[in-house]
Amino acid sequence: VSQSRYGNYLIKYVGTANSANGNLLMRLRVGGTDASGASTYVRQVFLSYSTNLAAATQTDAQWQVGGLSSGTPQIVMHMEIYSPFLAVKTNATNRNVQYEGAGSVWQSIADGFNHNQTTSYDGFTIYPNTGNISGKIFVYGYQNS
Repeated sequence: VSQSRYGNYLIKYVGTANSANGNLLMRLRVGGTDASGASTYVRQVFLSYSTNLAAATQTDAQWQVGGLSSGTPQIVMHMEIYSPFLAVKTNATNRNVQYEGAGSVWQSIADGFNHNQTTSYDGFTIYPNTGNISGKIFVYGYQNS
């Protein structure tokens, strides 16, 4: 199926195990290579847990799309990516629920993302910054009309 057939994508990740505490990261890809330029990925995050609410902006060489605690199922991610195939800045939104083992609390996170390069992307990589993860990734394309 041609990438140009779909304008936007929904990516769902359901984690079933993590071997270490860390972060779930994501990079856009083109031609089988990750786009990993420093300071090209921007994230605005809103985090709620217990009775706390926090916000932050991050700029890095990848998006942080979740947190990982070692052990049993820890994260459910629901991410929408907008216009990755077009040669424009790619934006995304993400909502997830995750378990933060060190604090023994469930967290709810809402993110807004921007990749500040005007490149046409044909894939993505989701990976942990440490250890191994297991789970299922579902990708759905929103067909252009």
